[in-house]
Amino acid sequence: MTFLRFILLLILSLMIFYFLLENSEYRLTFHIFGSIYENVPLWVIIFVSFIFGFAFASIIALIEITRAKIQLNSKEKKIKNLENELDELRKFLMEEEK
Repeated sequence: MTFLRFILLLILSLMIFYFLLENSEYRLTFHIFGSIYENVPLWVIIFVSFIFGFAFASIIALIEITRAKIQLNSKEKKIKNLENELDELRKFLMEEEK
């Protein structure tokens, strides 16, 4: 399995390297937040976009994980309370039978 991961990582790295080599000559001018950036390589724009996308997706995932943990803790607390209530009812029934 480790060898397969290594091969896939190698193939992906080679594809990215080839893509960057092919697009290294393209220069762009773009506007962002009122600023003008001239003569920026295309690969830089793609790389920065990828980093921002990854960061945004990580923040969203972190929020969802935190929300799920809060819900899980709430449900575990409710289960514990219900189990305690059930134990108390069992004890009550046993005392009545005596």
